[in-house]
Amino acid sequence: MISLKTLIETANFADKPWLMLGAGQTLDERGNFDFQKFNLISLNDAVKTAKVEIAYVKDTDVLERCERALMDNCNWVVMPSHQYENGKLAKDSLLAKRLDHPVLVELERRNKLVVHEFQPLESVDARYRAYSNIVLAPEYFTSEAALTLLAELHAQSVYSLGVDGGKKYAREFQNLQAARFGRPPFDHQLDRLLQVSTKFGLVYRPLIEPMRVFIGSQYEQAIATKVLRYTIHKHASAPVVVQEMDGLPIPVPKDEANRQRTGFSFSRFEIPKLTGYRGRALYVDADMQVFADIAELWRIPFGHQKVLCTSQERPPVWKDNSWFQPGRQFSVMLLDCDRLRHWDMHQFVKELDAGKYTYANLLFDCCAVKPGEIEDRIPQQWNALEHYEEGETKLLHYTVVPTQPWRAWNPLEHVWFKDFKQSIEDGWLTYADVEPLVTAGEARPIMLTYFPEQVQQAAAEPVAGRVKQLQLAAT
Repeated sequence: MISLKTLIETANFADKPWLMLGAGQTLDERGNFDFQKFNLISLNDAVKTAKVEIAYVKDTDVLERCERALMDNCNWVVMPSHQYENGKLAKDSLLAKRLDHPVLVELERRNKLVVHEFQPLESVDARYRAYSNIVLAPEYFTSEAALTLLAELHAQSVYSLGVDGGKKYAREFQNLQAARFGRPPFDHQLDRLLQVSTKFGLVYRPLIEPMRVFIGSQYEQAIATKVLRYTIHKHASAPVVVQEMDGLPIPVPKDEANRQRTGFSFSRFEIPKLTGYRGRALYVDADMQVFADIAELWRIPFGHQKVLCTSQERPPVWKDNSWFQPGRQFSVMLLDCDRLRHWDMHQFVKELDAGKYTYANLLFDCCAVKPGEIEDRIPQQWNALEHYEEGETKLLHYTVVPTQPWRAWNPLEHVWFKDFKQSIEDGWLTYADVEPLVTAGEARPIMLTYFPEQVQQAAAEPVAGRVKQLQLAAT
């Protein structure tokens, strides 16, 4: 095997930016780009689609699927020193122990196998941790490893195609779709890539920018958040990256009256920073459900405005409650992040503490922009408060916390449970996502009955085993 040090010393890469090719849906658009402008690196199966300088292979099962392409379509095959199979760390994970594999034998004979000593990020800097569960993920992404490799090869600029969010693959890789069942979507790899590019001073961006959606969430809303994520992807006609904002490191205002009403009230003001102050971003609350393509929102022109929102009258369910603020609603917001470079919640907390404005000014009036820089041009159908009309409602907002359908009975719960059931069947929501919240009293026990009986039984067996152990210990 060739060491990475030897590759750096011997390879002669052209002075071009790098293009990282993944197997995601945007790879279908490769005919629209001139690959001659880039040095190419492929991720796993994507080596089948183009001649590349480097084929990065994390999973050993790729060797069988792509044997011919690995021999013919690349100059170098780079593999991490610890190997994965079907996305999981292999039992005998050291690559050095796997050199009896026929494909590895042939790559070694051709002197094109390179080992990469890669250590995945143990955690992601909180500034980039928009996806709430990322620090719990024991695995790493092939794209993360490949970007780290390019940094070590002294790359300056890296673009990507087919490195997308969601679970959709390019047409020729539909056979890989089943491997994503029950596994998290690729949305959260973006946080990893942002962390790596910042760490090494790389410029990274996709050739086709995804629509970016940020969900204000907290642990109690985790099930609702995952169902919302599913419904956004379900209807999206273009690549979309959905990121949860849970537990961002935001300081607490001194005056209790200016503190967050929820665990994520202030998170929306951090979105421009999370995008690198680049492009558009959509903010939504966790307690929502989508029925239409968010590309409709994406196409709304900003004009002179920097923030677009909706406007609603007081809905019937809020008629006797003074808490509801009729007029502009900021639970759905489209942001022009390029022009919101002054948005920084840490600075806003200092200004709240200095008495420049109040929580109500910030959250209900959006005083973070000038009056002429905001407009309620998002249609009301995109923030329907406790109201649903089939074919008309595009986003349903469950605003009454005690009757949210994942907590208690709701007159529209049949609408929400339809997508809840579908998100389970399509592998976007697992028993392990739901059971802890049911046990904690944050979700309805009936939700567990939507899982197949064998899943419920398998989950119950360890619990029964622990109970028996405790009973034996007691005797």
